[in-house]
Amino acid sequence: MLKYLKKLLTFNILTLIFLIPFSCQGQKPVSDEKYGAMLNTLLQHSVKEISVDELEKKIITKPIILDAREKKEFSVSHIRHAKWIGYNEPNFDVLKNVSKFSTVIVYCSVGYRSEKITEKIKAMGYNEVYNLYGGVFEWFNQGNPLY
Repeated sequence: MLKYLKKLLTFNILTLIFLIPFSCQGQKPVSDEKYGAMLNTLLQHSVKEISVDELEKKIITKPIILDAREKKEFSVSHIRHAKWIGYNEPNFDVLKNVSKFSTVIVYCSVGYRSEKITEKIKAMGYNEVYNLYGGVFEWFNQGNPLY
């Protein structure tokens, strides 16, 4: 738990340093080395990852998109057609009628929480499950809409 809290604190500080100035200036941290380095320190890369560009292409095939953030974060903004699964007490019922062969993409703010949820979904027998690299921040910073 302490390790998670340290990572969360580091994430919040780095978010303030890197993401807020970029979003205010209209710049995209996607191509920024420091943002990539931050992601690499937070993520273990233990599951398959999908980029924002790859997700944009998969939208046509209608993947199941799951939001692993807190309910209040989801209520403020989320990727279109995303379903809330949460993190601390995940609501796996959202997968009740989803085929194990479906493409499932999980995201959170930058990918840490969604990586953990993706691991759990994979353990449930889903093969095509991905973590959105960079999360909803990267999705938005590449000019994609939030709802």
